[in-house]
Amino acid sequence: MDRPKNIRTILFISQRNAVRSPMAEGLVNDLFRERYRAASAGTDPHEIDPLTVEVMNEIGVDLSSHRPLKAGDVADVPADFVVTLSDRALKVCPLFAHSSIAFHKAFDEPDTFPEEVEERRERLRALRDQIRDWLETTFA
Repeated sequence: MDRPKNIRTILFISQRNAVRSPMAEGLVNDLFRERYRAASAGTDPHEIDPLTVEVMNEIGVDLSSHRPLKAGDVADVPADFVVTLSDRALKVCPLFAHSSIAFHKAFDEPDTFPEEVEERRERLRALRDQIRDWLETTFA
C-alpha cells in the first residue's frame, strides 16, 4: 500500500472481501482521499458481489476493478489502522503486528440477505449507508 506522506492507511478485513470490506475501502478512498488510503482483504476471499459494484456505482464509487485479497497475504503490510468488519474475521484474522490501531465493527452478514435481486439490492444499499455512517463518525 504505497502512500504519500501524511496519508494514513487503513486495512479492512471481512470474511470474503466481496461486500463489506470493498465497500469500506471504496468509501474511504472516495470520501477521505486527502487523509487516508484504504485496502481490503478477506479471511476466505471470493469475487466481489456484482450487486455490491452496482450499489456503490449509484453513489459514484467504482469497485469494478476490485480483486479479492487473502488476509494472510497482507498480514505483514504496514497499516495505521486495521478494521475487522465481521465476527468471523475477528476470530480467524492473523495478527497484524505492523498496525498502530485495531478496530472491530461487525456489520450484517451479506450471506443472510435475501436472494431475490431487488430485496438484496435494498439490503446492500442499507449496508453501504451504515458503513458510510460509521466511517464518517470514526475517521472524519
